[in-house]
Amino acid sequence: MQQNITLRNSPPSASSMQEGQIVLAKDSKGLSMYTKQGGQLFSSQFNSGSFVDRSGDRINPTSVKAKDLSYTKFTDYRTFQHTFQDDIGTDKTYLPWAGHEENDNMRFFTSYLAPFKMTFYKLFIRPASVTATSDYTFAIDFSKDGAATSYELGSYIHRNVLLTDDETHFVINGSDFLINAPYDSLTVNAGEKAGISIQASTDPSGNTYWTITSVWKVEVDLS
Repeated sequence: MQQNITLRNSPPSASSMQEGQIVLAKDSKGLSMYTKQGGQLFSSQFNSGSFVDRSGDRINPTSVKAKDLSYTKFTDYRTFQHTFQDDIGTDKTYLPWAGHEENDNMRFFTSYLAPFKMTFYKLFIRPASVTATSDYTFAIDFSKDGAATSYELGSYIHRNVLLTDDETHFVINGSDFLINAPYDSLTVNAGEKAGISIQASTDPSGNTYWTITSVWKVEVDLS
């Protein structure tokens, strides 16, 4: 798996790049590499002269092509869709990761098998309509590799939410969550399953659409 790299004649700006994108560009100091992570722009300058590869052979930097560069370890932020339609009532409901099938158990389409270490970052929620004031408890669960039992990493209660206007969204940050002992973060490791649940204290609506997107920090390791 190779990370796509773009060549430019001038340095990019953060607004001109996509999250995780890598750009090689000429600047006043020569050739630099730029990447956008977490909305911020980072750069690293290539030194002039020759590079030394693993075999010890010297390489002229002008002969290095973007298509020849690849990365086996890097960190980026990835989004997942959890949209579904249901009358959730006051039951604990696990969000789907594929399709639109929610469930009261973290299984099948309501769990995600992590291919890499990933940490919950943010949740965007936009119901089609909510007619009653309610507290919403959001939880991040996981199940260990080789076991079916799920454990709650942490939770957050979003209190007194009344969305009288249709299609109004709210945001829950990972930093808002209370982490449960003995865990120290909302992190799921490779081979473990992740789950996200929502539970209302009062039935917020009838059968309605919930458009939900989660953002996770993913530590890719292909080595």
